[in-house]
Amino acid sequence: MNTDNRLLLAVFLSLLLFFGYTAFFKPKSSTLLENSSEKVFSQKQELDQIAEISETTDVLKQKETEKFVVTYSETRGYIKNIELLSPKDTLNFENIGLFPNIDIVSGDLSRQYTAEDKTNRLVFTDLEAGITKTFIFDGYLITLETETKIASPLLLFSVKKDKDVLSQRYQEIFSFDGTGFKKIPLRKTQERVFSKNQFSGARDRYYCASLLKGDYDIKVNIQKNGDEALLYLLNPSKKITLYVGPQIQKNLQPLGLQKIINYGVFHFIAIIILKMLNFIFFITKSWGFSLITLAVIIYFILFPFTAKSTKAMNAMKKIQPEMEKLKEKYKNDPQQMNAAIMKLYKENKVNPLGGCLPLFFQIPVFIALYQILPKFVELKGSSFLWIKDLSLPDNLFTLPFSLPVIGNSINILPIIIMVISIIQQKVMTSVATDSSAKQQKAIGLFFAVFIGVIFYSFPSCLVLYWLIQNLLTLLYQIKTSSKK
Repeated sequence: MNTDNRLLLAVFLSLLLFFGYTAFFKPKSSTLLENSSEKVFSQKQELDQIAEISETTDVLKQKETEKFVVTYSETRGYIKNIELLSPKDTLNFENIGLFPNIDIVSGDLSRQYTAEDKTNRLVFTDLEAGITKTFIFDGYLITLETETKIASPLLLFSVKKDKDVLSQRYQEIFSFDGTGFKKIPLRKTQERVFSKNQFSGARDRYYCASLLKGDYDIKVNIQKNGDEALLYLLNPSKKITLYVGPQIQKNLQPLGLQKIINYGVFHFIAIIILKMLNFIFFITKSWGFSLITLAVIIYFILFPFTAKSTKAMNAMKKIQPEMEKLKEKYKNDPQQMNAAIMKLYKENKVNPLGGCLPLFFQIPVFIALYQILPKFVELKGSSFLWIKDLSLPDNLFTLPFSLPVIGNSINILPIIIMVISIIQQKVMTSVATDSSAKQQKAIGLFFAVFIGVIFYSFPSCLVLYWLIQNLLTLLYQIKTSSKK
């Protein structure tokens, strides 16, 4: 196998490693405790009725707090949904604070709460049933204080499965029992009880809803249609607090909830990169320029590996003609041919893997970025040049028809990456022999298209980073090739 094919194989194996990691080696979902007692929570059929609240008796109003616009039921005494003010977004955590055994199961729709909208709170009162529910808002914290004569589980919140299949991969139910952080994809969640947890909740791509640290028993209940999970607090205390907001370290750490943010096996690398990115943004005030600057800094940090790889490739190219002669001379004796080639390597002090292995040092960094950037809420809605939203594909314009593989959106960044990859192959194969030139050209074209297709639906923030890395590598390859 010649130098260029070795490099192409290394790129292919690197990509396999990356996607293999994301598919198979990312932290697996832990099975939540299922052996806990459910004696206090047996009304499954009754709880399913939450989806059947009569809209005619559910009078909805809105209240603006420091962080949210809250839509609440004036007559049923719960929070219907929450809209975040900055970034402006509707959260996927709904129906907060229902007592199903009292508010739903009783079926007495004539009995309703009275609501008082105060400065930082909502107070719901039902004097007939002896129930008072007070929602207190403090930043991203929602505290529920209750006074009731009836023991009942409490619906913390419900969360619907995202319609977008890709977005569903970020939706998880989680819990922390003091020894390990457990999580399970929402799309695979089954009804279960898990006990003695310090905190529990759910999260999606950008946001999470979690109890603060305490000692909780939680039941996850699935609606009949299977597209909504309900999280119930068993034996609730008279005062509980939820964090409902973006997954940002500086928000979660003071609350002891920092374990909610986890970037997998390369978490420590991801944290370093995240701090670098935030520091760069503090200077540039542009997430687009910050990503470009980050790509340049990381390129030069890893430059020794790039230089070593390029040096090894050039050394292999120098002995390429002699290798071809040995292959021809010993074409009928593979054992002798391998021995002669190894001797040639030794005489010229060439490491045949020198051009491949350094590439694998870059994979942990890219995996860390892959874990960070798609979930980095600060990028949501941030524009750069023609890119309207760095958290989405760059989508320069939309076609009135759909094309195979790419759909109806024209994303420029992946196309530029394909072009750069093709140029890289031309530079790499500039000294290729006639016998292998066509093969290398075909393989190079395949990998260029392969990489472009993979990146086509990626968030533009990640593609922009990869583009800058490839561009700098290409410039270095052109520079070293011109010296020969």
